[in-house]
This record gives sequence, C-alpha cells and structure tokens, in this order.
Amino acid sequence: MANQNNENSGLGCGVFAIIMGGIFAAIGKGWGFVLLLLGVAVVIASVYLAHQDKAAKEKERKYKERHDQNTSRLFELQEKRAGKSSISVTVTTGDNADYRYNIKGINYCGIDDSMLGDFIGTARALKSNSHDPYAIGIYRGNKRVGFLPGGNKELHTKIMSVGGSVNTDGYIAKSNDGERTFYYGKVNLLGI
Repeated sequence: MANQNNENSGLGCGVFAIIMGGIFAAIGKGWGFVLLLLGVAVVIASVYLAHQDKAAKEKERKYKERHDQNTSRLFELQEKRAGKSSISVTVTTGDNADYRYNIKGINYCGIDDSMLGDFIGTARALKSNSHDPYAIGIYRGNKRVGFLPGGNKELHTKIMSVGGSVNTDGYIAKSNDGERTFYYGKVNLLGI
C-alpha cells in the first residue's frame, strides 16, 4: 500500500510540475521550460517504477505458487512413504515388484550433473512415439529426463485415463564404469 501511495505521489508531483512548467513557459519565464521537462521526467520515472514493482510482485506470486505446488507434492510423497499405496497397476516389465521403475534413456536426454539427486516430477503418457506406442516420458519440470521401460500398455492406458499425466518422485544418479560415465535412476508414480 505504501508503494502505491509513493507511486501516486510521484505521478502527482510530475503532473503538477508539467502543468506549472507549461504555465510559466507560456507567460515567458525561461525556467518554466525546465520545470516542464522536470515534470515529464518525474512522470516517466513514476510509470517505470510502477511497472517494475508490478513485475516484481508477479514474479513473487509465481514463485509462491511453485513453492506451494512443490510443498503439496512433498506432502503427498510423505503420505505415500508413510504407507499409502502408490499405483495399482501390474508391472508388466518385470523390473521391480514394488512399483519402483527404472528410468531408461537418461543418457540420451541431454541432462547434466545439475539434474542429479531426488526430484518431484511427472510421468506423461506419450501419444505418438515411433519406437513405442505405449511410451511414458519422465519429466523434471519441462525437461524430459528419460522414459519408463517400454511396452507397458496397461500403465499407459491408466495414465491416459487420468488426463495423461501423473506426479512422480524419484532420483537420478551418476556412475563411472572406468571407461565411461553414465546416468541412471528410478521413479515412483503417485496418485493413481
């Protein structure tokens, strides 16, 4: 509220200076033109500062919204880890019995060490993938970090039935076999 009052005061002073400068310039006072220019500068500065303040508030609002979403996802993750069931779909790939899926293709997704560690993300049932008609991409934010093991029609159908995307929790790690460095990870699906 104080910022709004300051912006209005600056704008009001600028307009007043423009009016007075215009009057004094009209009656032949040389400094009236200077006052007119000063008023224009104050108005421009007030409008610029108001725009900057609005942009900063919008950025803060978006940050808080993302923070609230992440807090909500972490709460869901804690509930899941406390014993609530994860996903009620048979694992058709045979990778693991507790719905802990290996993330495949990480090394081909262009990730780097900044993506290492635990993450909250999404699993998206992809509609057109020439290699696997039942492809499910794993995303961290908007960045695809890999895929679930291929050919899982039942899981793909289940994710499509809830809008095509579900929340995930997982991790990405890095290893070195002596000759090359590679990334690997696992992920759980939440909320189905």
